[in-house]
Amino acid sequence: MLMRYLLPILILISAGFGFYLLNSKDTLPQAMAPAALNGAQVPAGAPGNRPGLGNAGQRERPASAPDTETPDGATSAPADAQAATATPAARPPANQRRGGFGGFSGGGSNASAANSSIATVAVFPIQTSDWSPELNLFGSVTAFRQLDITSPVTAKVLALSVAEGDMVKTGQLLARLDPTDLLASQQQTQSRLTEMDAKIRLQQLQQQQDQQTLIIEQRLLAISQTAMDRIAGLAEQKLASSSDYEAAVKSHQNQVMVVQNREMSLARFPDTLLQLQAQRSELVATLSSLKKQLADTSIVAPFSGVVTELVVQQGQRVTANAKLVTLVDNSQMGLETRIPVKWLAAFSGSKINAIQTNNANQRLTLDLLGNQATLGSVKAVFRFEKPPVAAMGQHLAITAYLPPLASVYAIPAKMLYENRWVFRVAQGRLVDVPVTVAGQVVRDGETWYLIQGDALTAGLELLNTRLASATRGLQVTVRPNMGNGAKLPGAGS
Repeated sequence: MLMRYLLPILILISAGFGFYLLNSKDTLPQAMAPAALNGAQVPAGAPGNRPGLGNAGQRERPASAPDTETPDGATSAPADAQAATATPAARPPANQRRGGFGGFSGGGSNASAANSSIATVAVFPIQTSDWSPELNLFGSVTAFRQLDITSPVTAKVLALSVAEGDMVKTGQLLARLDPTDLLASQQQTQSRLTEMDAKIRLQQLQQQQDQQTLIIEQRLLAISQTAMDRIAGLAEQKLASSSDYEAAVKSHQNQVMVVQNREMSLARFPDTLLQLQAQRSELVATLSSLKKQLADTSIVAPFSGVVTELVVQQGQRVTANAKLVTLVDNSQMGLETRIPVKWLAAFSGSKINAIQTNNANQRLTLDLLGNQATLGSVKAVFRFEKPPVAAMGQHLAITAYLPPLASVYAIPAKMLYENRWVFRVAQGRLVDVPVTVAGQVVRDGETWYLIQGDALTAGLELLNTRLASATRGLQVTVRPNMGNGAKLPGAGS
């Protein structure tokens, strides 16, 4: 509650004290005026500090300076007093308007300022010629043939014969894996294959035996049929008991079943043989795979190139299909970049060459142009004519040369405004000329735009001075001896 009333009181006191100080400063020169009249020094420009004037503003002569008498008998003040008296007229104040005609003098100053605001510019005569537009692109180094070499089996790395960055030839040993587990699997598979061959041979022997046994059993069936028929005749004549007849029938039926089982066994033989042969084929394939894997434990380079990555170390155990080495064919390298869709038509249907920006001897040729636009650009891959001295994934700048354009004008970049305007000077004022940018070139580190337009003619002088506020109708001055400020580069194809 105390602060609520105390704070406004302090503000009022501070305001009153400040007002008092301001009034004190305003009255200070008046308080010093009498002291100045008594011989004290008063600052120049203070009220009452006019030579020879008192408090009433009347002229006085210094007491120490005697009067001099003129030839006509009149008295005059000393020279110092005259000079002091003449000072105000001889030195007008800085804010006093100079010149005998006040209004005219002020108008003359404004005209001078207006003349100084008119820009002095240079012009550049344009010439038509044939040009090949250049497009600066950035991309990363890639390879057309790159292979990740993996382990064929789970094994231990016995030896490594290469290191990262090594150049290798086709068939050169890269690494060697431990074949112990593969040798054991090969032995087991070979044993199962031998067993399967034995089963097939036994089945074939069994088939031969069944065929011979079937003949005997068929004969026995015929005998049992005859015996059953005889017992049946005797039974009808009451010469044989019913039990004898039943025993004969039972013996005949058993022989029928034996013949049927033998015939079934013979009929199953082809299918049984096919099963055994399929199992044998599977074992043969497994054995062949093991032999190949054993051969692959000595890992060799499938093609000549450079080892870009070595994943494993000697003595390390790796699993099947684990990556061991990355091999890149450095003779087939390229630069993957993206091309704005507005240049897609120029890149289609023609051979496009390029050079590496910082290495004119490294040339490239467009190899692949995509057709899927993403964020206003499409994928493109340039192929190096010779292996580049660059790492995989390294970013490089290239300059692509597009097909030549006929009858275009080359102008410095500073002459183009908003990518669609240039200016010419007519009767001391700027006139805007609409143009179309067909491409650009770089000469001696300077960018030149290739423009076309219905209003452009050879020899037309265009504005060659960059103005921050270049607009239609802006008043400028063309200085003849100023020069055009630009040197037309030689046309390139």
